[in-house]
Formats: sequence, C-alpha cells, structure tokens
Amino acid sequence: MHPLVSVIVPMFNAASTIARAIESIHAQAYVGQIEIVLIDDGSTDRTLEVIHELGVGDYRVYAQANSGASAARRKGVDMCQGDIVTFLDADDMLKPNHIQLHVDALSSSPGCKFSFGFCEDIELVHGKYPIVGGLIKDSDKASQIIIDTLATLLYDGCFPLSMNIACYKDVALRAMSGREHVLAANDYDFCLRLALQSDGVLVPCKTIEIERFETGITARNGGLQPAFACLAAKEAFLLSQRSDETVKAALSHRIETSWPAGFVHCLWNGYYKMAVLTLFTGIRFAPTKLAFRNVYWTLHYILRGN
Repeated sequence: MHPLVSVIVPMFNAASTIARAIESIHAQAYVGQIEIVLIDDGSTDRTLEVIHELGVGDYRVYAQANSGASAARRKGVDMCQGDIVTFLDADDMLKPNHIQLHVDALSSSPGCKFSFGFCEDIELVHGKYPIVGGLIKDSDKASQIIIDTLATLLYDGCFPLSMNIACYKDVALRAMSGREHVLAANDYDFCLRLALQSDGVLVPCKTIEIERFETGITARNGGLQPAFACLAAKEAFLLSQRSDETVKAALSHRIETSWPAGFVHCLWNGYYKMAVLTLFTGIRFAPTKLAFRNVYWTLHYILRGN
C-alpha cells in the first residue's frame, strides 16, 4: 500500500522561492501518489503569477486574506484529499527522500500517529532568525519512537523545525481545531497537540532544507515566538491532565526558558493582553529568580538596541 500524500504549502510573498519549493516536491522518490496544495496567504508580490507561469497542472491553489501560517495550513488540510499530510514552507525545499522516509516511519510504527524529522539550514539570511537545532543529527536507524513525546517537546522545545512533520489527515485536523489564532510558534503548538494524541516516531535525518527571509509567512511574528510557545506549553500540559513529575518538570523548564523574553517582547510591542497572560503563566509555573533576572536582561538588551 502506498497512501496518497498531500503536501501543504502555505505562501506569503514567495515569488522568489516558490518555484524551487514545488520542484523539490516533483523530485520526490516516493513511489505513491503526491498531491500538492498551495495556500496563498494574501501575498502582495508576484507569487500567484509565478505559479501560473510554471504551467504545471498537478497542484491546486487556494487564496485567502492574510490570516497567518496556522490558518493557511488549516485551510490546506481542509482542502486536501490525502490520507497522510506533510508540510513545506514556501522558502524551503524537500530532500528527495522526505516523503518516503516519513511514510515508512508511520507504516512501521502503527501506534504512532505522526512522524517528524530534522532540517538542514541553507543559509541564515540577514542573520536575524537563527535556527537552533541542538538535536539535529544523522543516524543509521531508519526511525525510532520517541517515548513520551509530549514531555520531550515540553522540555526541549520545538525541535521538529520548519514543520518537518507528517501525520494522518484526521490527526492533523484535531490538532489544528480552533488554533487559527496562533500567530507565532504555531509549529510548536501543532507538535504539542499531535503529542496529545500519540507518541511520535522520529526520522533521524535531515529531510528539509530551510532558508529564512524577513518576509516569510512565520518570520513576520518572530518576536512573539517565546510568548506563544509559553502559552502553548501551558495549554498542552493542562489538556493532558497529567500530574506526574516528569511532565511537570518539563513544563517548568520550558516556561522558565520562554516566558521572560515573551513577556518583555509583548509588552514592548504593545501586545498587552498577551504580555499579561505570559506573565501570569510564568508566575504560576516558573516563578524562579533566574526567570525574573532574565526579564531584566531582556529589557536591558531591547533598550540598548533602540
């Protein structure tokens, strides 16, 4: 059996990169069928013209008013027909074995409803959005189940960078339900809500090449990432209804790491409601001296930079 795989590509002002993204999908070594679903999130450049000029008819294009990456991906999943969905940002490229490795990982791990892999950075454009991947590695193992994926994500953060994820369509829809408002850290929010449904299986190699531009669909709200990550972690923990020390310690670590910067950036940029929510989350789950010290230093560096 070779299930139909849908590749969801959200786009915003991607005229300079969308052709190579689509070409990387066409270059897949997967033996089954692939469906390409392109979602334009209110682009103001020539993105749609470039797609039309490609003259290739094996994809479907949908346009929406600018609503953010979460809403664009949700629309793509709603409209796709595949049994399995995977995602590609319009400024990234799939390596030829991406889909096959993910499908193999899922088929060999029937208890897992999603798989994830690692990314290879092409180039840090302008140096403004550094890609940190402490867990990035290559391995001879074809795949491996991450036991207690929820606790792992809470502790380590979003190590499946750039939505290097594949999952069953119904699982994706449940994870995305009611999450269109998540403007930043939406990949982390999605991973956590997948992990509430099952453990994940890791494809321990780099199957996406990533490149970041200031106009990208996720980069626009980069400063809000820590705050949204903090709240996503808290909500996933509460939804899990777990009270064991493993997940509580993982949550405390994640919130201590993210809430100080999230609070200050939201406050500085006028997102006062988000700032208050982030502050209360930090006080509730990680009221440590280190966290409050990081609030001071984050504000200090912002003031020095302005």
